[in-house]
Amino acid sequence: ALGQHDYREAALWTIDASENDLLPLMERLVADYPTLKLFSLPTRQGQLRLIELGFKGEGARVEVAMQALSQALSQQGVRFQAQRPPRD
Repeated sequence: ALGQHDYREAALWTIDASENDLLPLMERLVADYPTLKLFSLPTRQGQLRLIELGFKGEGARVEVAMQALSQALSQQGVRFQAQRPPRD
């Protein structure tokens, strides 16, 4: 992984979604992009439930997978953004 030329990591932050709700989507993306590693890191920030959700792997594939992730989240009506929400 680390010696790989085009290794890339990309993530977004979901807001007030539960990992349970996202599980079917995550399973589909893992199947669609078997060469990439999907990661999901839930955390709380005040009242907000956040999940850092993204992919690691070959750069161009990561980009395509992230677009698919964003599209699927939008279709499911899940709020998300590129950066972690600022702490109050």
